[in-house]
Amino acid sequence: MDVYQEIVHLRQQGRRGALATIVAARGAIPSFTSAKMLVREDGSICGTVGGGMVEGLVIQTARKVMEAGKAQTLSFNLHDKPEYDAGMVCGGALDILIKPVLPPPVLYIFGAGHIGLNVYKAGHFAGFDVIVIDERPAFANRERFPDAREIIAETWDRAMARVEPGCSSFIVIVTPGHQTDTRILSWLAVDREAELANVSAAG
Repeated sequence: MDVYQEIVHLRQQGRRGALATIVAARGAIPSFTSAKMLVREDGSICGTVGGGMVEGLVIQTARKVMEAGKAQTLSFNLHDKPEYDAGMVCGGALDILIKPVLPPPVLYIFGAGHIGLNVYKAGHFAGFDVIVIDERPAFANRERFPDAREIIAETWDRAMARVEPGCSSFIVIVTPGHQTDTRILSWLAVDREAELANVSAAG
């Protein structure tokens, strides 16, 4: 599969990755400038930056880049450290830029009343993919939220069973009542605490 197609696929699935690109080369190297390799969260790859020990170190670093969300550059001198050369005796040097590939931020809004509507407008304007959740179809509908990525008009229990917020998710809880707010907040705290850090509930 093409590296760019796989990046789109990862982002659509809400998964992370890291893109490694040879940005500079001096002398003979086992690949070429602009060669790309995508590293997925599980360590599998798409594309190559030349193989051997260089590629192994790039995969290790790519996982750290995903976690930190910050790009990093690695430099390799195949002449000074021939073990990097995978036995090809190229003898050149190369720089590899590793950039995180992160899913777009998703804003989950539990509650489609007047507060939820205004949070949706602000979130959409700020570039979030917005998912609106409410058990009242009269409020949670495409007419009120025309640009939402998804609208879930089901009971709270069914909605909670369906949604799968992740590390790039933001959650706002503005349901019609404090009891429901507490229920949803408890579900998040108990079932998804390890995955979430961005939760806001109405007071």
